[in-house]
Amino acid sequence: MSITVAQVKKAIRSYVAGQLPKNYRPPKSWYLLELSTGRLFPLKAIWALAHEVPSISFNTSVPIREMKLLRGFSVVQHVDEILPRDLQKLVEASSRDSSTKRQARLAEAPKRPGYYYQPMKVFRR
Repeated sequence: MSITVAQVKKAIRSYVAGQLPKNYRPPKSWYLLELSTGRLFPLKAIWALAHEVPSISFNTSVPIREMKLLRGFSVVQHVDEILPRDLQKLVEASSRDSSTKRQARLAEAPKRPGYYYQPMKVFRR
């Protein structure tokens, strides 16, 4: 089953209106990024709504393959960030290391930071 931009936009409108596909479960990592707005949507949910099928009736690789070809959208993988309390523990552990160990870690660290898309719920005021 191939998918069109019109189908995806209709599915997004349905999702925003509160409609969820049958057997919907919150996504673990794959999202559809609407490039014009920067909004993220659960990839499987949008694909299931577009095709009017339950979200457990297909593997995530299907919408990944199909939807990454759509103009105006991008398929992105969410990466969990370190929670602040975990970060504090890591900072404390690092400060207990010797200067030599810290310098060695810095030498092996990537020169450019990585990035990821973080879905965020924002309330309109």
